[in-house]
Amino acid sequence: MSDTILPVVNTSLNKSLTNILENDIINISANITDNLGLSFCQFIYNQTGIVNITNVSISGTSAQCSNATLITVAAGNVINFTIRANDTSNNFRTNDTIITVADVTTPVVNTTFNITSPVINDVINFSGNITDNIGLISENITYNISGVLTKINFTLTGTTASIHNITEITTDGGSVINFTMYATDTSNNVKQNSTLITVADRTFPIINLSSPANISGDKDGNITFIYNVTENNLANCSLIINSKLNQTNSSVNGTRQNFTLSNLPVLRYNWSINCTDTANNIGKSEERKVAVILSEGFNGTTTDITAVDTRNISNYIIELLPYGKINFTRPVNLSKGVNLNKHSNISFNRIRLNGTAIPELNVTAIIYLYDLTFTSPRILRDDAVCTDICTKLAYSGGNLTFNVTQFSVYSAEETPTTTATEEAKAETKEKDTAGSGREVIEEIIYTHFFRLIESDKTITIPINKKSLAITQITFEVNKNLEDVDFYVSTLQKPVFTISNAYQYVEIKADNLRKEDIVFSAVYFRVRKDSGFIKDTVSLNKYDGKWIKLPTRFVEEDSNYYYYEGETPGFSLFAITGEKAAMPQGPQKSGAGKITEFEEAEEEIPIAIAQKPLTQELFIVLLVVLMMLDILLLKIKKVIK
Repeated sequence: MSDTILPVVNTSLNKSLTNILENDIINISANITDNLGLSFCQFIYNQTGIVNITNVSISGTSAQCSNATLITVAAGNVINFTIRANDTSNNFRTNDTIITVADVTTPVVNTTFNITSPVINDVINFSGNITDNIGLISENITYNISGVLTKINFTLTGTTASIHNITEITTDGGSVINFTMYATDTSNNVKQNSTLITVADRTFPIINLSSPANISGDKDGNITFIYNVTENNLANCSLIINSKLNQTNSSVNGTRQNFTLSNLPVLRYNWSINCTDTANNIGKSEERKVAVILSEGFNGTTTDITAVDTRNISNYIIELLPYGKINFTRPVNLSKGVNLNKHSNISFNRIRLNGTAIPELNVTAIIYLYDLTFTSPRILRDDAVCTDICTKLAYSGGNLTFNVTQFSVYSAEETPTTTATEEAKAETKEKDTAGSGREVIEEIIYTHFFRLIESDKTITIPINKKSLAITQITFEVNKNLEDVDFYVSTLQKPVFTISNAYQYVEIKADNLRKEDIVFSAVYFRVRKDSGFIKDTVSLNKYDGKWIKLPTRFVEEDSNYYYYEGETPGFSLFAITGEKAAMPQGPQKSGAGKITEFEEAEEEIPIAIAQKPLTQELFIVLLVVLMMLDILLLKIKKVIK
């Protein structure tokens, strides 16, 4: 009886059928059984078009045979591995294993952009060239602008494809957009290509200047430059003064910013602001001008120079209550800056403006002097009667108004009641000595100018003028002062009088304020033959009322008593004292004679005249003369 039973063949692989790749080594094994006996097994496969057959001899009723094969074909190729087993009766069985070389190669995606540094409102053309070794199935473009996610899908075939998308940039500079292209092949392999695009910031910071206003002024030299800036990514802002960088602020927060400069000298300043953002865009403001016009000591209706065009100020006013005011009646140009603190002064019954130092203000103006006590004042220029350039406008309620055509020092005095002839005689008459009673209202006897006074140094002004009882002024200041003018004047008819006055003296000091003085003292002398008692003499200062100052007797000589008076500042002074009841007998020959004293040394005319003979004394003398006449008549009768 013949054998017709086929062998049994079971095969296995060392790798999963779904994960066999090019260059893998495949080990295919077969377990073979037969009822009678085995003869051989055969391995058959085709990778590159050539059939490979490998024969392996086997025996017995069960056997195992295997073969190791290198996969040399690319992904997607199909290989049929066949194992054939023959028994001794030449019965055979085949077992086929079909292998597809797996595709794990991702597509190749190359992207390009028409703009690599776009700005807002630009249009981006995002293009992609895709290839795959097997075949493409789909493509996707994804991007996110301003929080909106956009996905665009494409269907592909073949192994190559080109796609593109046009997108408008709607986000601000500095924003980052991720453009991503996804490619999928037929083996479901996915390739992702992402490109980050930063939207360029080409927007310059916007700067608006707030204050000072253009072509305005500043009164104290301390200026705060205020501005507003609009920019989301600000790096720094800088102050530009006269085309040069002055300072930079790198900690800019918020929109309203400022820079401050202090103690600026008198000058016109051109200023602007530059701001830079993090993208190095530089925004520049307009340029403005501001002038330092030092004038912080004034009040009242003084023109606000921060609110005017300093090139053309109409009716410019400087006022200091309660003393006076200047109203410039023609437009003035102060755009280059001036120093009114230094070159002008308004005080009681006195207005000074240095027209040489400030030619811009040496123009026609109306001057107001407040709270005068005169009945009929006349105008003085540099302490002399002013007629040619001064025009009196009004005098009412103690307020004198007059017009001038140029500037110097202006004040007023009571109009004398003497006749023109008497005035002429008084002007040509030699200066009176002490007790003369000359009708002089005010006479500047001594002046002294300091270009610079340094702080913490004792300043002494010696005075040796025969018309002055003042012999020395001593003071110390708490800061450096410039251009200080001292004026020392005698007054015989001051507005404010005091009893038992020996002499009235006014000391004025331009550019020296009371708060600048650390201490001050006035040294003076009193003639012994004036009749004033030594221990009663004192120095008095007028400050709304007469105030007796601390006065110390220093020494004496044959003609004078010498004193020191401490004072908190300088103004109108009066030397007072008590007089002895009656003269103590006749004076020695030559003692107290003014003519002889003047030949020996300077003497001081005393503002208050010695008392003339009163009416009562005249009557007494007349009675004595009559009695002497009667006595003489009686003697003559006796002789006869």
